[in-house]
Amino acid sequence: MSVALYDVVIEGAGPAGCAVALELLRRRRRVLLYDRGLPGSGKVCGGFLGPELRTYVRSQGLSSAWSRLGLEPIRSVAISGPGTRELASNLPGDGGYACDRDRFDRWMLDRTLEAGADLSAGTLRTDSRRTGGLWRLQLSGPNRTIEVHTPVLVAASGRRQPARLAGRQEYFAVRTAYEGVRGLDGRVALHFVRRGHVGLNPTGSGRATMCLYVESECLRRYGADLDGLMRELRAVNPALEAALGPAARTEGWRSCRAVPDGVLRFGQDDVHYAGDAVTMVDPIIGGGIPVALEGGALLGRLLAAGGTAHQGSITRSYAREWKRRFLSRVLVAAALGRAERSDAVSGAIFGLLRWNPGVLGGLVRLTRAAP
Repeated sequence: MSVALYDVVIEGAGPAGCAVALELLRRRRRVLLYDRGLPGSGKVCGGFLGPELRTYVRSQGLSSAWSRLGLEPIRSVAISGPGTRELASNLPGDGGYACDRDRFDRWMLDRTLEAGADLSAGTLRTDSRRTGGLWRLQLSGPNRTIEVHTPVLVAASGRRQPARLAGRQEYFAVRTAYEGVRGLDGRVALHFVRRGHVGLNPTGSGRATMCLYVESECLRRYGADLDGLMRELRAVNPALEAALGPAARTEGWRSCRAVPDGVLRFGQDDVHYAGDAVTMVDPIIGGGIPVALEGGALLGRLLAAGGTAHQGSITRSYAREWKRRFLSRVLVAAALGRAERSDAVSGAIFGLLRWNPGVLGGLVRLTRAAP
């Protein structure tokens, strides 16, 4: 069995893992990314990139490569609810983007490999032990098994799956794509349904990705007939019907359990966490990707500067700075998510919006960081 030595090994080659790696590579660290799947294939994500992403792109010197990615510019967000006409508000600054998540993940990985990272795709960690200040990992793929030694291990492999809490409904994210969608010229839309929402993100020429966030009982009730579920949701929200009535689905359905548990975890047992492994940003604000990128970059800088510092010291610095930069955004998202899952609270919020539509602009600003 071959043995390789790396300064840092990162589990997960998505945006968070790549953001950690880019900072380390810029400081001439040797980095290995490994991932159980093929990066850029099958993520359940709407693909909205908010205005705050511009800060990350500028800080990384990626502006020229970014322009070649061909993203849809987003200037405003529209929302609607059952019995509520569609309302819209401009995004702060120069607005955001909508993207195909798979293409964006591949773009991030390409930048990371160009910078000098090694990648082991389709790989699982089948054994690990820490002795003498080193992790000794056994990584197994379809055709080979390698042993890797590293002093630093980062987990950036996606959201945690907390145990179901007693008395609390489980939620799932469900994604597909449509063509012929109406009303998405330069904007994303968030159409609320009972205790959930349908997010529509344009990808050009009337095409859009759709991410549905819904109670698990809805999925159980409809089983494999998710088109039937969408017909029910469109029937209770006229704005959603107007957008999707003439549209045709162009992709299959993808789904995953999505449970924002409100717990922050930055490191455990000498493993550092990045992205959704720290915490899942409630999908109601579409802010997970920017937090994953900026948070990953923060961790990468701290690891590169840490040298021989005790890993616990790096974790404490990481937690302190992460909270300073992102906690308020995450808490606002969590509060809005709880409101969405309460019929009484969501009804009161939409009542306020009907009375004073200008409140929407304040809510939009609360969910976004300064670009």
